[in-house]
Amino acid sequence: TSLTGMTIPEGGSKIGSKAFSGCTSLANVMLPTSVTAIDEETFSSCTSLTSVTIPVGVQEIGKSAFWCCTTLASVPIPESVTEIGDVAFRGCTSLSSIIIREGVVRIGQTAFGETPWLEQQKAEHGIVYAGRCVAACRETLAHAEIKDGTRYICNHAFRECTALTSVVIPEGVTEIDWCAFDGCTGLTSVTIPASVTAIGWWAFRGCEQLTIHAPAGSYARQYAEENHIPFAAE
Repeated sequence: TSLTGMTIPEGGSKIGSKAFSGCTSLANVMLPTSVTAIDEETFSSCTSLTSVTIPVGVQEIGKSAFWCCTTLASVPIPESVTEIGDVAFRGCTSLSSIIIREGVVRIGQTAFGETPWLEQQKAEHGIVYAGRCVAACRETLAHAEIKDGTRYICNHAFRECTALTSVVIPEGVTEIDWCAFDGCTGLTSVTIPASVTAIGWWAFRGCEQLTIHAPAGSYARQYAEENHIPFAAE
C-alpha cells in the first residue's frame, strides 16, 4: 500500500486481476501501449489514484477495474476500447469528466454508478449515452427516443424509471440486455426495430401495461409472444 506511482514496462498485453487492488497510496499509473485489457478489480479501491493513462490499444476495461477509486477525477477512454465491464467505475465519487468514444459498444451494469459524471449526464440529457450504448436515464424521464447510431441498451439502463411511458428504439440497435426496463410500471409502448436480435431476461419485468410495437416476423414479435406481452405489428 506504500506504492505511489507506477509506469508499467512494455511487453505485457494484460494487467491481471487485482494486480493493484487496495494500493491506497497509488496516485498515478501509466500503462504501456502493449496492453489490450485491464482485468477485473485491477485498480479497485486505489483511493489515492488521481491519474491513469489508458493507451490506444486497450480493448476491454474489466469488471470493477476502477471501483471505488474515490479521488479519480477524469478518465479519457481511447477509441480502441469496445467494452467496459460491470461497476468498472462505480463509486468513483470524484469522477466528473470521462470521455467515452464511439468504439464502445457494450457497457456493464451500473458501470458509472455513484459518479458525479453520471448524475450530470442525467440532469443535462435525460438519456445517458456511453459510446454507442444507452447506459442510464433520468428517473423522471417520460419519453425516450433513443438516438440513431446506438447499438446496445445496457442492463438496468431504464430500471425502475416509473415515469417512463413510451420508448422508440432506432434501427441499428441489436440487443436489449437483461432488466433494461425492469420495474418501469408506467411503460405502455416500446417500438423495437427488426435489427434487435437479443432481449435479455426480465428486460420488461413489471411492465404490466406494455405493448410491443415491431415488424411482423421480427425477433421482438417472437419475444412478445413467448413472454405473453401484447404485440402490434408496425
